[in-house]
Amino acid sequence: MKRGGELRKRFADPDASWGYRSSISTRSGGGYYGYKVHVAVDTVTRLPVAWQVETAKDSEIPMVPVLLNSVTERGSAAQVAILDRGYDTEALYAEIESRGMRPVIPLRQTPAVKAASTSLRPASTASGHSRGPTPSARVQVTLPGR
Repeated sequence: MKRGGELRKRFADPDASWGYRSSISTRSGGGYYGYKVHVAVDTVTRLPVAWQVETAKDSEIPMVPVLLNSVTERGSAAQVAILDRGYDTEALYAEIESRGMRPVIPLRQTPAVKAASTSLRPASTASGHSRGPTPSARVQVTLPGR
């Protein structure tokens, strides 16, 4: 069934959208129709502390501040934010550090990283752009006293 096919128009959720997911383990990558769940998870209890549902086309990067705001509004003060390498952008390092948190994000495999010329750089000078969205975003936070 094609994206704009007659069945898609008639039976699909009109609020959903097309998005892209990368392949992971045994799951194949490609386009999908639906939603993404963006979640902030406590690293100790592994329980969600904040979440947001968006359509599949929406990028994960703008959701990080939203999730961190939700964590704070619920009375928690996260100390560390752990994200995957798709979030290795200067803007996110600055956003997380401006909240007094420590970002832990693997470096994307850029040519400079592969050449090891940036292996000792401070977190606040990371650069690059996301390669694209993943099916869901998960921000792991470490809360004080744990």
